[in-house]
Amino acid sequence: MKFLKRLFGSPDEGGPMIIGLPEGQERKLRKYLQEIKDARSDEQEDDEDDFAPLLRVLSERAGSDAIIRSIKERQFGATDAVPSLLDLAEAGDHELSRLAIQAIGWIQSAGPEAEPVMPRLLAIFADDTRPVEVRIACGVAFGGIRQQFQDAVTLLLRHKNNSSPDMRFAVACSIGYVARDTELSSEAADALTEMLTDPDENVRQAAAAGLFFVPTESAVAALCQVLRKDKNRITRYEACRALGTIGSSAAIPALKKALRDREFTVSQQAKYSLSKIGVD
Repeated sequence: MKFLKRLFGSPDEGGPMIIGLPEGQERKLRKYLQEIKDARSDEQEDDEDDFAPLLRVLSERAGSDAIIRSIKERQFGATDAVPSLLDLAEAGDHELSRLAIQAIGWIQSAGPEAEPVMPRLLAIFADDTRPVEVRIACGVAFGGIRQQFQDAVTLLLRHKNNSSPDMRFAVACSIGYVARDTELSSEAADALTEMLTDPDENVRQAAAAGLFFVPTESAVAALCQVLRKDKNRITRYEACRALGTIGSSAAIPALKKALRDREFTVSQQAKYSLSKIGVD
């Protein structure tokens, strides 16, 4: 088995792990989890590495000197660059849009007012012409801009049954992180629980991963069903992880059965989740 990337947390801490990349869509989940790791970082030091990809793209673009200078000098405090970054997010190519949105999320999460930003990011997320990577960047930014999380969660809930698998994938990737520790966390958890039965396996993967952020007893039965029957190893792994976070004794039989899972990482996560519940 090939381990490609460990993101935040080690296996014994239950951190998400992506195993192998036989399908292109798994790269999307890996990218999402990396962006979540970046967004959750408490270390907002003057480290140019965070903004380096954006700065490289901007360096090749005429008229970007002011944005580049502000970001280089002020990093997460570069609030004066946000209006220009929003313009780039709306009008730029897909990769530039993704990088600009990511930077906006970092800058705005440091404390400035988010009201002028959120309506435009919400519109970008809802734009059917945007690729899933741009929508996921919006979702991560929503999670960092806490002042208007209600609007973001409402939009995400509206699209959870969208006919496009990519849109449902973006919703599943984002909604748990955005709604974490808020009064809307139960609504987000209900949506993710419903999405555990989505016909698209990538949506199911992201839904199981999202429940880590909004753990709820009401999701236990559905997660146990995933653990018993889902053929995708990543989905089973994330279900184990979410069950360990929820900590319900009702998950013990399914987790014990998962100790015999043919995938090593699933069985190991099941063992760790059982230990969190208090089962040796």
